Amino acid sequence: MWIRKVAVVVLLSLIAASVSAVAPATTSASQSIRKLLGSGEEASLDRAIELGEAEVERTPDSAEAHYWLGAAYGRRAQIANMFSAAGYARKVKAEFLRAVELDPRHVEAQLGLVQFYLQAPGFMGGDVEEAKRVVEELGKIDPVAGHRGRASLKFSEKDRPGAIAEWLAALKLDAANPDVLPMVVGVLAQEQRLPELEPIVVAAVQKDPGHPVVRYQAGKFAALSGKQLTEGLAHLDALLALPTAPEGVSLAGAHWRRGQILSHLKRHAEALAATQQAASLEPGSEEIKKSLEVLSKAAP
Repeated sequence: MWIRKVAVVVLLSLIAASVSAVAPATTSASQSIRKLLGSGEEASLDRAIELGEAEVERTPDSAEAHYWLGAAYGRRAQIANMFSAAGYARKVKAEFLRAVELDPRHVEAQLGLVQFYLQAPGFMGGDVEEAKRVVEELGKIDPVAGHRGRASLKFSEKDRPGAIAEWLAALKLDAANPDVLPMVVGVLAQEQRLPELEPIVVAAVQKDPGHPVVRYQAGKFAALSGKQLTEGLAHLDALLALPTAPEGVSLAGAHWRRGQILSHLKRHAEALAATQQAASLEPGSEEIKKSLEVLSKAAP
């Protein structure tokens, strides 16, 4: 029995993680829910569910309403006890299915279902073949989403190179895709494949230079590689100058990467100040703490 309970919690964590921070949110209710989901506070997540349920009741034929209610259930399940998590799992699946029934082109709901079918144990409705079927149909509707879905399939098969290849194929179709680009930058940086990453970042900037996610990834690449430092710094400065925090971007991360770029440029005092700002925004980050320690010791 305990194995089933753990499986439920792991499943809901994976589904919640798959909810895109930049998924379409065209209604005021959806935008409010998306903002609330950024918080790990129980009260905020409960409020997101309340808004989602009210929106579904008000607009029962809205795929977007059902999707965001499913997303709210998924995030809430992450902090629920094991008994409650099983109930949330059923609700997540039901809302994503309803969203897809209403709008087969709702990419994020389709991808949410793929994650469910891949990660759920059989007694909860997990079905790898069903996941493959959804991905195949999704690829006919949206080729980029199809590659994203196939990447999920590859990861479930422990085929990391295959998953990366699918993401790269997606970027060939949409160089600045805000869902795929961070994944590619993260994994290629982790594998120390920075020379391969440079043309990918350049292509993304050329296509959509003002997109916050593109700006952040360009800054991250500069910070990690020591290349395109002036351009990377300009992107992060523009990002941090926005009047409101952009969706899908960590402000602490932006300050941290900015500090790394300034360190490359030998502007140590500014690098220290930027990293201190990052630490104040995200005091629990061990990576930022390490950078701050290094810079503090190196300060004249």
